[in-house]
Amino acid sequence: MFGLTEFYVNEDELDQLSDVELARLEDRLRLEQELDVRKQAQLTAGRVIVFLLSALGIALTLMIFARVVPTERLGPLNIPLYLMAIGAGIGLGHGVWYVAGYAVRNAVRWVLGHWPVVLFILAALARLSGG
Repeated sequence: MFGLTEFYVNEDELDQLSDVELARLEDRLRLEQELDVRKQAQLTAGRVIVFLLSALGIALTLMIFARVVPTERLGPLNIPLYLMAIGAGIGLGHGVWYVAGYAVRNAVRWVLGHWPVVLFILAALARLSGG
């Protein structure tokens, strides 16, 4: 795709390559991964969603923490408990993204990777609905 080469190497061919050739092959494969715009857009979309889910998880855990725990009486435990709540929020965001499943993750990546098209479709639907 996008002019990038795809090739398959079997183990016998890899065994015959020298260390320098293996290093060049690895560098070439990494460069192709870095230059693949589609893959980078999908990875970025996934990172954005995980970041947003983590932020939502942090806000949720801090709200629960503020309501349940009497922070006035904790004294020096306040900061470690806040850090634990932040860690729990990040874990919650990652967990939700992991549990969402391949189809949901792929659909979200597609939507974020093709956001101009999605925005146009949403605008057209809003116009058709009279909004």
